[in-house]
Amino acid sequence: MATPRFKCKQCGSCCINLIAHAYKALPTDEDFRRWEEQGREDIQVSFELVEDDNLIANYSDTEDETSICPWLYKLPDQDKYICLIQDTKPLHCRNYPVSKWHAESTGCTGFAP
Repeated sequence: MATPRFKCKQCGSCCINLIAHAYKALPTDEDFRRWEEQGREDIQVSFELVEDDNLIANYSDTEDETSICPWLYKLPDQDKYICLIQDTKPLHCRNYPVSKWHAESTGCTGFAP
């Protein structure tokens, strides 16, 4: 039996639901260093875990909170999403999903036929 291959279908589930082991979704020190070197002050958003291990992003300039990734953008008139920081997204995002189970448990359809 062939190993299923992952292909991102741009469903956005991984970014809409910052769930399941959310502590791993925190940007690494390397991510923050890279953003600082790139002058990406727009990415300097703080994250915190709240009840039920949900990850909340705090926008430093507006103090708004969201459980949806702040860099997720829904394409107009489509059920597809893109990452606004694709070229420099956090390590956790670049490594997503770590397994088929991980994808399925977060609502990702990338292993579906």
